[in-house]
Amino acid sequence: MSWHHVYHTQLGNYRKSLITIFVVFTELGYSFFLLHIFIVCFMVIIVVVTFGVMVFDFVLYHW
Repeated sequence: MSWHHVYHTQLGNYRKSLITIFVVFTELGYSFFLLHIFIVCFMVIIVVVTFGVMVFDFVLYHW
């Protein structure tokens, strides 16, 4: 059980898990990907709106 063998085994496992993740992701389909994009966009919009309101309030009350 040399270091080289361990390294290659780990590399093989890593590659296998990557392929598995890729296959699962592909099987789950494009809608899953779109859902993620939608969630991220939604969060960004919420943050921007919240920040905008805070800035607006600050400007409104301090000028």
